[in-house]
Amino acid sequence: DADLKNVNPRWVKCLLGPIIKGYDFLTPFYHRHKYDGSITNHLSYPLIYGLLGYNIRQPIGGDMGFSKRMVEYWLTQKWSPTVKSYGIDIFMTFNAIKSGFKLGQVNLGSKIHKPSLLKLDNMFLEVAKTLFSFLVDNKDLWLRKIDLKKPPLACQVGGKIRFQKIPPVDYKEIEETTLADFINHYQLVKECLPSEIQEVLEKMFLKKKSLKIKAVLWAKIVYQMFYLYQTHSNKESIIKLLRT
Repeated sequence: DADLKNVNPRWVKCLLGPIIKGYDFLTPFYHRHKYDGSITNHLSYPLIYGLLGYNIRQPIGGDMGFSKRMVEYWLTQKWSPTVKSYGIDIFMTFNAIKSGFKLGQVNLGSKIHKPSLLKLDNMFLEVAKTLFSFLVDNKDLWLRKIDLKKPPLACQVGGKIRFQKIPPVDYKEIEETTLADFINHYQLVKECLPSEIQEVLEKMFLKKKSLKIKAVLWAKIVYQMFYLYQTHSNKESIIKLLRT
């Protein structure tokens, strides 16, 4: 990532050293603020782990090490418009898994970078679209018995742990924006989501106006949206609804 504020020579050693020893693709492992990495925590990590069985904690971390043959493999793959933007990280990780090359993780300690809150809308759309498209095009990777795999920790950076300073979160503004989006997409909600999920969301948004989507409910929504993405005529609307 170009917005890093705490990159140091130990990072370079950790990201390159294991490559020299035979690894092909290294993803980072960070200590992060709970509000930093929301797309990772709510979408990319759970789906990569849940469908492909790979416990890669930061699949779109942005700070990666890779071998020459990994690059050569990426160049043989299809590059969609989203891959050339915010979808590049999930493209790299997904194809590293698909290729069967040697994967590892490196603990880089803390990640301090420029907050990307203003970019999250577009980031979510592009990452989700890229990931959903890859999963649809590679059903053979997950429509089978999945063995859980955790790429080994290939290197670890020492030092004092610091956490990203996150600007104050305006929960009221977030709730108001989300409620407005829900109302705007309400017809699509009724078309796409099962009645039991609709009822919960309607009670939450339209009656109580209180946003408390727990993990199990969120998982059901994500998998329902992914299921619909495979056949829906307007795939963009499915991604936007999930973002809402």
